Amino acid sequence: MLTCLKEMKESALISKGVSLISDNSLVLNGKSVPILSGEVQFFRMDPQVWEPSLEHVKKLGLPIVSTYLSWRRFSKDPDQVDLSGESDPRLNVPRFLDMCKKAQLYVTVKPGPWICGEEINGGYPDWLIDQPALQVMDAQDQPVKGYQYPFQSPIPSYFHPDYQFHVRRWLEAVDKVIKPYCYPDGPIILLQLDNEPSFAFHDRMFESDYNPVIARRGGLYSSWLKEKYVSITTLNDCYESAFTEFAEITPPRKLELMKGK
Repeated sequence: MLTCLKEMKESALISKGVSLISDNSLVLNGKSVPILSGEVQFFRMDPQVWEPSLEHVKKLGLPIVSTYLSWRRFSKDPDQVDLSGESDPRLNVPRFLDMCKKAQLYVTVKPGPWICGEEINGGYPDWLIDQPALQVMDAQDQPVKGYQYPFQSPIPSYFHPDYQFHVRRWLEAVDKVIKPYCYPDGPIILLQLDNEPSFAFHDRMFESDYNPVIARRGGLYSSWLKEKYVSITTLNDCYESAFTEFAEITPPRKLELMKGK
């Protein structure tokens, strides 16, 4: 988690020389706030039950409300993001945050881009995962899909520039809406980016990510090797190989043991 406290310095635990965590509690304006939250996923609920739900969180003695922002729900096409409830009242983020402030509850916001959350596509928009060029590939150049319903959909490659472009636009849209609600002006005290990010649990050897942006000749993999070893001679000495340039190296696709090792 990253704190959403304004004018934050280098550390996520210290701001302006003041410790923000003590004995498993946040220290906000000298007040100790236990890091205990109740989950209220407002975008899945009728707005009429938002306030009663927050009241129940308060009655339980929980000081923080935790909620996702499912990118899929708020963005039906690449050029449209509705965080104000214009297309659906369940998507009115400012209204929900105003209710949290009124109830004197702090808020943790989790905007993804991947939220898991038992959400279709793990919260990724349909239009995003339907772009073949963005998809994660395995060592056999087959699209990698989530491990079970509702995640059984293609997964976008984190390193693809188009994916990063869309993520940047999504998070900028979120930032614009939630910034006025960040502590001390509002109830938001914590922000979590991504949730269980691991290509939908496909993080084993040769299982991902062979997207061409990474795996092609001269792709990100060979660029990373050049940055790491600088000299092709140094790399060849380490791996007993005979490459002439970094651009010709592609990621391994099967386990090959070095002789005598």
